[in-house]
Amino acid sequence: MSPPAERALRVAGTAAALALATVAAYGSFAGFEFVNWDDNVYVTANSRVKSGLSLESLRWALSAMAAHNWHPLTWVSHMLDVELFGLDAVGHHRTSLALHVLATLLLFRAFLRMTGALGRSAFAAGLFALHPLHVESVAWIAERKDVLSGLCFAGVLNLYAHYAERPSRLRYLWVFAATAAGLAAKPMLVTLPALLLLVDVWPLGRLRVARPIDRRRAFALVLEKLPLFALAAAASAMTVLAQGTAIALASHFTLGQRLGNALVSLARYLGATILPTGLSISYTHPGTWPATALLGAGLLLAGITLLSLRALPTRPWLAVGWLWYVGMLVPVIGVIQVGEQAMADRYTYLPSIGLFAIAAWGVPELVPRFRFRSHALALGALAVLAAFGVQTRAQVQYWRNSNALWQRAHAVDPLDPLALEVLGVLAEEQNRHAEALDLYRRALEIDPRRQNSQYNLGNLLLWYGRSAEALGPLREAVRIRPDFAVAYEALGHAYRDLGEATLSLQAFQRSVEIEPDAPNAQYNLGVGLLRAGRPREALTPFGEAARIRPDYTMAFVGLADAHMALGDRSAALADARRALALAREQGDTELAERIEGHFDELRSGSAR
Repeated sequence: MSPPAERALRVAGTAAALALATVAAYGSFAGFEFVNWDDNVYVTANSRVKSGLSLESLRWALSAMAAHNWHPLTWVSHMLDVELFGLDAVGHHRTSLALHVLATLLLFRAFLRMTGALGRSAFAAGLFALHPLHVESVAWIAERKDVLSGLCFAGVLNLYAHYAERPSRLRYLWVFAATAAGLAAKPMLVTLPALLLLVDVWPLGRLRVARPIDRRRAFALVLEKLPLFALAAAASAMTVLAQGTAIALASHFTLGQRLGNALVSLARYLGATILPTGLSISYTHPGTWPATALLGAGLLLAGITLLSLRALPTRPWLAVGWLWYVGMLVPVIGVIQVGEQAMADRYTYLPSIGLFAIAAWGVPELVPRFRFRSHALALGALAVLAAFGVQTRAQVQYWRNSNALWQRAHAVDPLDPLALEVLGVLAEEQNRHAEALDLYRRALEIDPRRQNSQYNLGNLLLWYGRSAEALGPLREAVRIRPDFAVAYEALGHAYRDLGEATLSLQAFQRSVEIEPDAPNAQYNLGVGLLRAGRPREALTPFGEAARIRPDYTMAFVGLADAHMALGDRSAALADARRALALAREQGDTELAERIEGHFDELRSGSAR
């Protein structure tokens, strides 16, 4: 066999081994479910996605700012999964895994093309494929945007290497298109143009870093990427616009607290990459880190940065890998805080490749030369990958359902208020109401600023009939978050139960002002107006509720009562007939019987 044929066979065998190892680490996902953390936003409760692919859904995907992001390609991906698998979570999981496998293979090909180093390229790609930090990106259906953008990212590296070999407009156009696709999957790729400048230094060698630096060449390479920078700027603007609400919810963190957490998180991510233990979906933001933590993180990061830059002329992979890691984390490091977390495993999906490159090219330099050096390096690499693969397989199991996921978060950090809050929601869904009350209260003891815990506690107390007790947490929920529509709605119920008709009506009105497309809020406002003796005004919210949700039986009952109060028996009877028909269509026998009795009252003219 000729040397080229033998190398091609080795490359194909290595690629097959990477794919098989990745699939083995993640398993079949048999029995896995959607989880209760954003999977509803992206799939199970998203009517646009559940409708599958259509011209209307595609138009929505292109303009939607849902889920605090503009990522049309991600929405289309979820819609396609619904077309193929319906709401079978296993199929959605397998799509994410397939995308991760493809990204791994493209990353392997990119490193191999740019460096020619088969073993080192395979090790870097293997770390990407099997590292436990990446489980969140692959096993969480709502994080489809990660693996999809990762596939585009690896594609850009390949296309850029192809372009660099012999630049042409057509080849650049492919790079531009793949970058645009990646940004349409997740705005994480806004740093990609700068990253390509690093790739120009190493491994492509398009810019020599020996002094003096060729400034004309450097300027030409920057100029070359201006269209990509323009794409990144546009995606950044769209992201800031889409994430306005999420940023506002984390506004209680000061700039100093955010900068401090960013510094410590860079060090924590580095530690988790080297020794990935205690991984969780939730890492509590401490607010202010101790001075010792800030000083230690600062010294560590400054030392590594200085060392890598000094080694740039002789070991460019060290500086490039380190700047790759730090630079790609900048958009998600928390200086602009989105959400409440201190850090998140998913944020390392692409930045960690820089560290993997350092490991792949740096570790061999630390091993002295001896007879069986290459064999020892190969065995060592396989041992590391196998260990990570085993840990990844165990980590994947925490994503099989919501209970396993949040029990894991609670086990990692028993004082995590978010984990307590979500476990309370799960307990409430399973009718373990006393346990849910306790969990909400424990979450609020740790962090009383949690508007969701305040609302959940108040709403559950309301369900228990303890309306007076519910007022406190519900008032606190709307104080913390003045646009909390459902909390105002619950507050309206509490006031109504306590005989505070005016306050109840004000709360329902505020709920509708915030969220006018919520049928329940419209209906409750109608009931409040009707009870206040204002039937003509009640017609509007009842009508809105019926318009928003045409199968809303009680909205038509409300319309019937309002029309009857106004003396319009004909309209009242028509509304009552519609309500009765809906109840029967929905198979709600008990409600149908109640409406039928009400219908009889209307016909006799005795209903009030």
